[in-house]
Amino acid sequence: MRGRRIVRQAQYRCISGRCQCALFLFVLFAPLAVLHYTGFFASDSENSRESRSSSAGHNAGPRPNTKADIANITRMEEFNTDLLVYNRVPKCGSIWMTRLLYILGAGDRNEYHVESPYEPGEKPFLTGDEEKKVIDHLKEVPKPGVYIRHQYFIDFAEHKQKRPLYINVIRDPVEKFRSFYYFIRNGNLEGDGGDVPMSESKRLMNINDCVSRREKECTEPKWQMVPYFCGQDPRCRQRNSWAVTKAKENIEKYYAAVGLTEELPASLSLFETLMPRFFHGAIDVKKEGEERIKNDTYTLNKAALTPETVDFFKTKTSIALEYDLYNFVKARFETQKSKYQIS
Repeated sequence: MRGRRIVRQAQYRCISGRCQCALFLFVLFAPLAVLHYTGFFASDSENSRESRSSSAGHNAGPRPNTKADIANITRMEEFNTDLLVYNRVPKCGSIWMTRLLYILGAGDRNEYHVESPYEPGEKPFLTGDEEKKVIDHLKEVPKPGVYIRHQYFIDFAEHKQKRPLYINVIRDPVEKFRSFYYFIRNGNLEGDGGDVPMSESKRLMNINDCVSRREKECTEPKWQMVPYFCGQDPRCRQRNSWAVTKAKENIEKYYAAVGLTEELPASLSLFETLMPRFFHGAIDVKKEGEERIKNDTYTLNKAALTPETVDFFKTKTSIALEYDLYNFVKARFETQKSKYQIS
């Protein structure tokens, strides 16, 4: 609009006999008007404000919002940036992350609502009606808000709702399976886990023996990582490349970021850079209480893996497909780190 107004002013001045001066002003200011009209300067100033806000202390003025250029999410108007969904993958540091978000959401920090519901026997895959029930509930929760659950990806747009911002954290697939294998047998220091019914001989079997004896538990390891990103389609629960491809597509389109357990400090820095509304001060909290939380949730009696066991998992089982997804996430993570200068 501003560019067109300048053109009309130039035409008017020509009629008034001062054409030369008007044209000079048009040539001088029209390019600036176009840049302003397209949002170039607005974007720059917004990014500058974001940079200043995210580097400030806890009490330095208003809390920042959400970065406008998250990953490849370019149509931010399609997203509900007041709602963050962490559909946490098991055995990837998700208890630690959940506690972190509760701390960060407290009134003396970022002041947002956090929900982390759990029902005994709940399943991560949902029927269409169950999806709708979750979405209807999330429409009513206070905003800004964070919803945390062991739950496969839900596409809110299929229910004619704005998509929330999604995040997750994953880890090396073999290490994830090792943690899961011993968690269901031995639990952790807090007393969680270790309650899956099984014979005593099976409970005492280490993971290397499980592989060497070709026990089904280890030849067909639990299919977890891929479905959490692939979604609710029944095909996502099948061990195949289609599910991996769909998971990659959803990550690229709908996930602000997916962090790595092996790079937790950098992951938190990325989350804080992209979503300061939810993660402002995350690194400070990590420094204050990381070891206590990590020790409490550490899985007990995890035996080391032999090279033969690692090779078997990587080449002879569906964990090979999980590595395809893991390497994709890792490459995307490195790209985002480079873009935002995170070491």
